[in-house]
Amino acid sequence: EHEKAFQSIVSQQTAHAERLTALTELVQLYEAFVPYREVKNNSTGLKGLSKIRYDKEHKFELEQYQITRQALYSRLQEGEKPTPVAWGREITELKNKLKASHPKYSKELTDIASAEVIAYNKTNYEREQANEQRKPNRLKGKEQEI
Repeated sequence: EHEKAFQSIVSQQTAHAERLTALTELVQLYEAFVPYREVKNNSTGLKGLSKIRYDKEHKFELEQYQITRQALYSRLQEGEKPTPVAWGREITELKNKLKASHPKYSKELTDIASAEVIAYNKTNYEREQANEQRKPNRLKGKEQEI
């Protein structure tokens, strides 16, 4: 019974931790993308020679824009838009859920450990009792040999 509850808690924690990792990665990718997006937006707003000059001066940033954009959008699901504010809320919610599940996890783990110790002690006690019962028989056998 405790093992089922423990496995349920562990699987829930694992799912939350995986989602938390994915969201944290998305936030980091978005933060890396934002500065280059601003450079790209500035480039898009220009025309003619000023655009050519701006693009030439910011060639590295424009290349990084493509790289960071591709990295970010490859992690998003089809048609999904970047929503860093919603991601931040979900990250906070997941952290709270993980923190709230720790006492349940600890209790179930302690109960399982206690049950294992009791089972071991019972087995050990039964083994000792069996040895005690065989001990008089061994003494009789030695007396007969003498």
